[in-house]
Amino acid sequence: MNEERRILLVDHLPEGVRATDVKPLVTDHLPPNPSMEVIERAYIQWALSAEEGNKAKAAEVLGIDPSTLYRKLNRYGIEV
Repeated sequence: MNEERRILLVDHLPEGVRATDVKPLVTDHLPPNPSMEVIERAYIQWALSAEEGNKAKAAEVLGIDPSTLYRKLNRYGIEV
């Protein structure tokens, strides 16, 4: 079997993947030992920001049901 090998260059990747402007997951200064709630809240905010406020997509990124995301938004007082 003769397989043709191809080289994947950075230029072949979509712009979003090539972007070098990487945003940190957490932009606020967290306490030295943050609670799981603080971490979860920051992660939810990051997902919403990454998906431009689209709650359905953010829930998918987070791996949770949209209804769970809505409950967490209410719990943490996050408005989109």
